[in-house]
Amino acid sequence: MMATSTRATVAHILCLALLALAGCGSESSLPAPVAPPDPGPSPFADPALTQAVRGALDLDAHVPFAAEALDSLSQLVARDLEITSLEGLDTLASLQVLDIGNNHIDDLGPLSGLSQLVRLDVSSNALTSLTPLRNVRSLQIVFAEHNLVTDVSPLFFLPLLERVDLTGNPVPAIHLLRLSEGGTEVRYGGLSEIAVLCDEPPVVRSGRLTVERLFDLLKLPNGNRCLDIDGSLTLSKLPVENLQDIRTLRRVDGTLRIRQNAQLLEISALASLSEVTGGLQITENPFLESLDGLEALGTIGGRLQILNNAALADLGSFSNLGLANGITISGNTNLQSLEGLEALEQILGSLVLNAAGVTSLEGLHNLRTIQGGILSITNNPVLTDLGGLRSLETISGGVTIRSNADLQTLAGFDPGRVGGRIIFENNPRLSSTAVDDFRERMRQRGFDGTVINRNNGGS
Repeated sequence: MMATSTRATVAHILCLALLALAGCGSESSLPAPVAPPDPGPSPFADPALTQAVRGALDLDAHVPFAAEALDSLSQLVARDLEITSLEGLDTLASLQVLDIGNNHIDDLGPLSGLSQLVRLDVSSNALTSLTPLRNVRSLQIVFAEHNLVTDVSPLFFLPLLERVDLTGNPVPAIHLLRLSEGGTEVRYGGLSEIAVLCDEPPVVRSGRLTVERLFDLLKLPNGNRCLDIDGSLTLSKLPVENLQDIRTLRRVDGTLRIRQNAQLLEISALASLSEVTGGLQITENPFLESLDGLEALGTIGGRLQILNNAALADLGSFSNLGLANGITISGNTNLQSLEGLEALEQILGSLVLNAAGVTSLEGLHNLRTIQGGILSITNNPVLTDLGGLRSLETISGGVTIRSNADLQTLAGFDPGRVGGRIIFENNPRLSSTAVDDFRERMRQRGFDGTVINRNNGGS
């Protein structure tokens, strides 16, 4: 009995010793597990995109993103990952090759600042717009097949673009033709060929043509033959509601005037017109409501004048017109917006705006240069600000801002260089203090000319 008790005591003592040394099976005495380090927030909103960038950088999941590593990444492949957002991709400033095909992306906005991007694959996504690519001027190859894009005009502004695939997008043939004529290899529907909108060779009509009855001069026996005008063309006092009889008009080597057509309602039939080597005048058409139909027009050699069209409410889309040789928009009392001029970046001449109903200049937000002319904004009674001109950097002539009854601020209007006098006059809601502040900002940029502050509102 005593031997048994002694053995129990010894066993108990041994257990206590083992407990002291190794815990003897007690979980409470085990060391706590060490948590992996927190990598911090990801610059990318989409988790799948985060993982793709980590993989490209060979970063463990617990290693934080370093700015140096992000700046060094030149290639990223992130296909078939169900990515929905590209937010944060602008942190990859050195990216040259990007493949994000077969995802669920509907916005390319974060790509707009990638100034070194050369090759882009956005095929099989949910894109409706390529607008952010307009500023990625380094792009040489774009694969955008099988999306929902209807307007590829942003690609017209990419000087290095060599190849583009737009298969499966509802793109107008004229846009494909414009890309092809610019030297880009275009693939569409599996073919490299671009269907023309009318049959070659064209029918050519020569001379200074004034047409009052289309069927007398321009209506063609073969209605699908291209029509070129070698000279000026005036469409005046026509007894028609549309211009279907000249739907294959492709080029006017001179001035095109559309004026005083009392029954004309729309000009959408001009969808094939791509070049006017002289000016374009659309004047005094009292029932013309929209300029839809001029989307293909890439060249206007003279001044664009849109004058005194009483019912005009919509400028349509001048989506190919990046440069104009002067613009005057005046007397169109029903026009409330300048939307449709977003492609415009440079004016070689003057910009004159006198629009009774326009409340904003937002349609001009990509305009950067007025070269060889002035900026005149006068008698716009409901215009409240000039913020739509926020990208305007250079005006080689002067500036006149006069008699705009509701103009209240100059915020957003800060040209870097003006070559002539700047006049602010008779703007009753624009404070003289705002003009003085503008003058000081211009002086700090080196402007040493005259800023006239006359009959504006009080301080």
